[in-house]
Amino acid sequence: KAAGEHAGAVLACAASTSATDATCAAATGGADPEVKIWTWEPAEGLSHAKTLRVDEEVLALAYARDARGRRDGFLCVATTDHCVRVVFADSLKFKVSLYGHALSVLSVAGSFDGKLLATGSADKTLKLWGLEFGDLRRSILAHDDAVTGVAWLKGTHYCVTTSKDGAVKQWDCDRLDEPFVQLFRRGHCAEVWAVVAAPDGAAVYTAGADRSVRCWARTDEPVFASEEREALVDAVQDRIEAGREDEATEHVSAAIAPARASATARKGAERVAEALELAQGEAGAAAAALSAGKEPPAPSPLMLGSDPATYVLSRLAALPSAADLEPALLVLPVDLVAVLLGFLADALDRPAACDVELCARASACALRLHRRAVAAHAPLRRPLRKLR
Repeated sequence: KAAGEHAGAVLACAASTSATDATCAAATGGADPEVKIWTWEPAEGLSHAKTLRVDEEVLALAYARDARGRRDGFLCVATTDHCVRVVFADSLKFKVSLYGHALSVLSVAGSFDGKLLATGSADKTLKLWGLEFGDLRRSILAHDDAVTGVAWLKGTHYCVTTSKDGAVKQWDCDRLDEPFVQLFRRGHCAEVWAVVAAPDGAAVYTAGADRSVRCWARTDEPVFASEEREALVDAVQDRIEAGREDEATEHVSAAIAPARASATARKGAERVAEALELAQGEAGAAAAALSAGKEPPAPSPLMLGSDPATYVLSRLAALPSAADLEPALLVLPVDLVAVLLGFLADALDRPAACDVELCARASACALRLHRRAVAAHAPLRRPLRKLR
């Protein structure tokens, strides 16, 4: 056994370039239960420096700026007793304990100005704490399952959370009444386990059980929190309706797994249908003009200057989340499903200019939900060969 080696599984790690006098320091914790501090110097390499015994398994670690403004002045240790212990990073002397979560804390992160500490827990909540006195500032029921990750955006009090429910959300922690900002759409299709923000705050990276790492880049596009909250309310209604429908479809084959025809699904289907009808009309007018040897008419202003296939893809991308695609296609009329597959095939003629992932997902959902009707539709043979 190497000097300083953990006696059990290592479950958490945090690194810092300013917590100690060394060039770089790292804290590790796990099932021992101990927190070990490691230092690295160019001439000496990595060496074990100190050990902090905490008497509980360590699930998460994070360095945080202290109230005096010292970067990485605190080390926050989350353990299986639902507590977060805050110690001074250099001496490992106890500072304060944060109690309030009903289940184990899985993620910890301190804001860049040292004023707030965010903790995410298996109790589905995001809690905000003052580091100076350990006071609980706010508790938010953030997700439908355990909160697995928390990250702050540099220079702000915006934080991003991930969860086992597959969602990635952004919060404004200065707003006490309505902190929710937005749900990151078209994200992971399984549990999300980790999140980290770029040093300049221009991007956020998430990793999930779907074996993907996604990059979310900051844009100049405005976000309207009221619309995002309405989308969340619709999602809650969907879950209520789904709870009733699950009893009625308890014995339906899992291989079919039909999506629920909820109010949000119907609304999404209506928007997609409107886009398909508009795009179909524009494409028909252009084809008629070309067959008559005339110039195609100018694109409709309603299509924002896009060609029909690109416009249809933009309307699919505008659905509230990736999970809303399948329910919307389930209640879409079959004749419009045929139109949709044709436009998806046209979009793939220009793979560099279209979202290939969205095309593949929409095609797969449409074919799975309407495969019998589509198979009997002879004009779809060409686009189906292309989509294959």
